[in-house]
Amino acid sequence: MPFTPLTAAERALFERDLKIYHEEFIKQVAKNRGMAVKDVAKLADGSSMPGALALENRLIDALGNQAATRTWFAEQLGLTVPDIEFCE
Repeated sequence: MPFTPLTAAERALFERDLKIYHEEFIKQVAKNRGMAVKDVAKLADGSSMPGALALENRLIDALGNQAATRTWFAEQLGLTVPDIEFCE
């Protein structure tokens, strides 16, 4: 039932699955950013990270706003900026 407390067994299952997802996330970030898994794992503690710090740690390529992102996508896809639509 949705609003009942988890049993110890249910909590253990959720925690097991979350650990699996977290480890896979770390592996994928490491692979896609060309970083060592151990280096990504040090950063993946669940906390928020300001953009400048993410850039410094090689987790993002650049800082920018929505207009810069539209321009980047348009250039990558060979489209014009008005062709790029974001869901709000």
